Amino acid sequence: MKSGFFLRLNTLGLVGLFPLLFRPTELMLKITSLISYTMLTYHLFGETKLMQMDWSGLSLLCIVILFLEIIHPLVIFPRMEFLPLLCTSIACAVGLIFCWILSGILMARSRQSRI
Repeated sequence: MKSGFFLRLNTLGLVGLFPLLFRPTELMLKITSLISYTMLTYHLFGETKLMQMDWSGLSLLCIVILFLEIIHPLVIFPRMEFLPLLCTSIACAVGLIFCWILSGILMARSRQSRI
């Protein structure tokens, strides 16, 4: 379970850094670093069992990344330059709040089992 938290938090942290790499030439660097780091971490932790919420969170992050890297530059870019940072921040914040709540629930359960 701890490795699942590590994987979730590191993936969210890596995606949260994406707005710092804003040039179109850095797109492949962002995508390959995300995929390679996530797969390496997944493999090193013995292929952690992912929950249903993990898959939905990963799909949400994929949708956000596709919007930011493909749809926004082609359709919306000249008008709303702040939108990539806003979308990335909201998606990562929701994921981090979910991890925080789940961590609190697990700590409360472990504390009750000790009593």
